[in-house]
Amino acid sequence: MGKTMNATVKTVEGLQMVGYADSGHGVVIDTSVEGGGLGKGTSPMELVLIAVASCSAMDVIGILKKKREKLTGLEVRISGDRAESEPKVYTSVRLHYVLEGKNLSEIACRKAIDLSHEKYCSVLGMVSKTANVESDFELNEAG
Repeated sequence: MGKTMNATVKTVEGLQMVGYADSGHGVVIDTSVEGGGLGKGTSPMELVLIAVASCSAMDVIGILKKKREKLTGLEVRISGDRAESEPKVYTSVRLHYVLEGKNLSEIACRKAIDLSHEKYCSVLGMVSKTANVESDFELNEAG
């Protein structure tokens, strides 16, 4: 059996909440005014996208470091399309990686992204059960 993780959400006002996990760090969660919230926090479905992008980014950084690539910056832009009926799960997710570094190998970067998607990113592993996942990337030379 794997590691058990714990999290708690506690209401602040209306639908606005603060969530905490084992790390002890808090995150403000809310929904739009149209959705009945205050519009003063990140929505749960936005957090899913942020979780996918950050999980994969951490993988890519770690893999490229092991390959001794000179990565100096990484930005992951993500978008997701949701189902029209409840539960409105993500049906398609697109990730665009912007990698910055010195003489980065295009092959090593593609392989790092593929390894994250196919093997390492647990959040993406869950999302890919309902969503078609696509990705592309661009390389920028560090100045």
